[in-house]
Amino acid sequence: MGASYTKFMRDIRDAQIQIAASTPSKAGAVPDCVPWYHHGGVPADPAWGTGYTLIWQWMHQYYGDDRMLATFYDGIVQHMDQLIAESNHTTGLLDFSRYGDWCSLQDGNGCRKSSGLVSSFYFILQMDALNRAAIHLGKSDDAAKYSDMAAKTRVAFQKAFYDPSLKTYVDRHLEPQTSVPLALQLGVVPEENLAAVLGSLVDDIVNKHQYHMTTGIVGTKYLLPMLSEHGHHDIAMALASQTTFPSWGYMVMQTATTLWESWEGSQYHAASSRNHIMFGGQSSWYYQYIAGLNVDPKSKGWERIIIAPHITHAIPGAGGDLNGVDATITTARGNLRSSWTMASTTVCTATQENSNASLACTTPDDVITDIVFASFGTPQGVCGNFSTFNCSAAGSIALVKALCVGKQSCTVPATNVFFKGDPCLDVRKSLDIQATCSASSPYSMAVTIPVGSTAAVRVPLPEGITAQQCSILEGTTAIWKNGVFVPGDPGVTSGLAMSVGNYIEFSVGSGDYTFRVVDAK
Repeated sequence: MGASYTKFMRDIRDAQIQIAASTPSKAGAVPDCVPWYHHGGVPADPAWGTGYTLIWQWMHQYYGDDRMLATFYDGIVQHMDQLIAESNHTTGLLDFSRYGDWCSLQDGNGCRKSSGLVSSFYFILQMDALNRAAIHLGKSDDAAKYSDMAAKTRVAFQKAFYDPSLKTYVDRHLEPQTSVPLALQLGVVPEENLAAVLGSLVDDIVNKHQYHMTTGIVGTKYLLPMLSEHGHHDIAMALASQTTFPSWGYMVMQTATTLWESWEGSQYHAASSRNHIMFGGQSSWYYQYIAGLNVDPKSKGWERIIIAPHITHAIPGAGGDLNGVDATITTARGNLRSSWTMASTTVCTATQENSNASLACTTPDDVITDIVFASFGTPQGVCGNFSTFNCSAAGSIALVKALCVGKQSCTVPATNVFFKGDPCLDVRKSLDIQATCSASSPYSMAVTIPVGSTAAVRVPLPEGITAQQCSILEGTTAIWKNGVFVPGDPGVTSGLAMSVGNYIEFSVGSGDYTFRVVDAK
């Protein structure tokens, strides 16, 4: 990707030079869109122009490539100088905004709603990025300048946008689902107010909007990560799993095969573009928080990796349950993989007549131990709450038990032949089954660490299990027992139970590893 991003940065710099030559009063400014063909505005909305300042650090972080920084540093500084000139010299904030949180679901004004909070947020992010850039290049005066500016602007941000009576962050055209995550990302929320601010955000999501999002493209990028980061991964999962308006699942239900520019619209009415990546800004959340694949922030180019998956259970009535994931990133060093499975002792299936019902335990080492419910006829309800209705084939449970118990998986024909007769003539029938599986390992995790990399692998412990109560195997070798690390596995050099978060962190080198939590008491 180095060549592609370098070309994009050149396009921004070329547009910057072109604007300075044609309009000296806007020297340093970059446009909304490049290559510059007079589409969009000049100067760019601060959120849009931020790409010029941030792309270099992603190249540094993910590719270990600093050539871009040396090449474009002067132009980035000129861009920042233009933003400083544009800022409010009384408050120190950046009031100028063209698009704000584009296409949020606040009433009125369509997609375009200006927001000084959004612009000031990106103003500060760019100061932080330039501070890091100057440190990398040995420009100590610049580093001190941008560090001082960022600290002062954070104070101004907190003073301008925090409402102590509402315990939230307020801007005229923003919902809390955007304003609060941006404040959390900046780290401006005082520790003594953190619980109340998170409470106001959760209340907005759960009670006011019934686990649905109101964010535009800016808030969408930060809402799910900040929920997961601050102990509400279950709510983030519920938001990501919705299928009713507004949600990504709603787009799918409306036959969408690409992301839309706006939450609004239907398969019959296009409210905006039907092929836009803008609501894909959260995509990294799936890899970083669900699969747990992260570059150590003190490292670069995947030299040091942190694998820290989040596990959770569904919120009743809101969804978001997930019992496993398998994710791979192709890095410059090779494939990086995280795959985990949370064993479920309850598995269910429901299928229509004249098809096959498939049952399978979630891990290959477990088997079906019992059939709790089985009905071929007109069953009703959902997994965990199945019941018979008008008719049910006699001996349904016994027949399924005979076929499935003792197996890791089985296939049950939903037919009159298998169930020895038609339990209700001239009625369309279905088959519902609920089974119980053994749970030899409540949690298992497989990872691949690329050649030349090292990693901290954080193995999360399922709810109710502590580091003192379990053993952990890597392959067939015990590496954790009775609350302490057990040396002996050549690839695993240390293990430590973490005081914050219910997980055990193992230090490993490159290679393939399989971790299993066993002997949970």
